[in-house]
Parts: sequence; C-alpha cells; structure tokens
Amino acid sequence: MKRFSSYDRSMTYQIEISPTAVADVERIFLWLKEQSGDTAYRWVREYYEVMLKLAQLPTRCQPGCRPN
Repeated sequence: MKRFSSYDRSMTYQIEISPTAVADVERIFLWLKEQSGDTAYRWVREYYEVMLKLAQLPTRCQPGCRPN
C-alpha cells in the first residue's frame, strides 16, 4: 500500500492507495507507455502529484469527485 503524508501545524493527513489502485495505475502506465512513453511518464507523475496534494488538502476532493 502506498502512503502519502503531509504535516500541518495542528493535524497530520495520510492518504492510502489500495493495492488494487496501485495495480490499476501500473497497468494504465504500461498501456500508455506502449502508445507514447512521454505521455505515460507525465501521466503517472501527475497522478502521484495529485495524491501529494490530497495529503496537504484532504477536503479538496471528496469521494466521487472528478476534476474539471
């Protein structure tokens, strides 16, 4: 399980990504890599950046929310 943590003055937030989600990300990455290596690396980097942002601002996106 992948975990991302961020520390605030008063609270600690931890984002946990399930093994199923990690496997999905890996599968998507491998498919994208076959199509375009640059796209695959950019996509996976952005995915993990979003996870880090959620660790900093957990109320930014509630379950089921989709970014614009």
